[in-house]
Amino acid sequence: MNLTATTDPAQVVICPAGIDGVRISNNLVSDEVAMKFKAEVAVLENAPDEEKDWHPRSEDKVLDLVHPSLFCCVFGQTLKASSAPEPASSSSPVEQMQRLMFTGSEAVEKPQACNTDYQCIPTDFQVADAGEPGEDGYVPVRVLSYINNLHPAQHAALYDSIGKIFAERVVGTGIYYFGCENIKNSRLAFRAEVKEPYCQYNDHNGAGEIYGLISTELLVQLQGTKCSRSSSKTQRSLAFFLVHPKTPIPSTSVIPPQQEEWLEAAVDFVVVDGVKQNIRSMLPRGMTLEEARQHRLELMKERAVPEPDEYEKLNDPRYFSL
Repeated sequence: MNLTATTDPAQVVICPAGIDGVRISNNLVSDEVAMKFKAEVAVLENAPDEEKDWHPRSEDKVLDLVHPSLFCCVFGQTLKASSAPEPASSSSPVEQMQRLMFTGSEAVEKPQACNTDYQCIPTDFQVADAGEPGEDGYVPVRVLSYINNLHPAQHAALYDSIGKIFAERVVGTGIYYFGCENIKNSRLAFRAEVKEPYCQYNDHNGAGEIYGLISTELLVQLQGTKCSRSSSKTQRSLAFFLVHPKTPIPSTSVIPPQQEEWLEAAVDFVVVDGVKQNIRSMLPRGMTLEEARQHRLELMKERAVPEPDEYEKLNDPRYFSL
């Protein structure tokens, strides 16, 4: 891996993006892995229309293939196991999920000083300690449990591809754009929160020219944008959010699947018809799709930032005031 320019097309190049803390690469994911990944994603894209999950309030323009806000953790309701099953060196995400299934014995409690009722459920990955590539050129990465909303038995090949791409205490974000067609001025904008500078009263022009700040607007400075060179009307991306490793939160290693459909399938697989109903009545009840969608709306409502009026902005330290 190289942080500078190179004439070797096989050499992975990661360059500064001109924005503090941001790096960009056009060949970090090999063509072979990209082709396999896109082929597996196409299976999700080509689902029947009635099964497609259009993001709320997007006017059917944003299709969520796998989104953590659906079937999220509901504090006080979602169950977790008392401890995570120890993953064997050869166990697959399917096997780990099967070990975890129906083991929820206690509700996930809301953390102290937490002002939200919901949490997205992350997945634990194991990365080789030395960080050195294997014989195939990739750093060994294992998915230690299931990915929420992506069934490991139905999409095993996609799990392999993701492993090679590699209130949630997010400390880092990675976005892999793998499709962009005819999106006009497609770009990703960055901004940074800043401390309010000293300015003379009503010096709007000076504050704007020197600091890029506007009175009664948020105290943030634009850091720049990364623009797509593609010129169609679809953009596809895979986003990674890195949870702070020293402050972990409940993940799919301890939270069994909540999807009612997944639970029903597990019961059908291991129980004969004659006793299925009796067994099912003793097991934890799953979450229906409609319930999950309602929780998602509540999660979105919690995280939406209401626009304050002009008086509130004058007394809000997040806003610049002259």
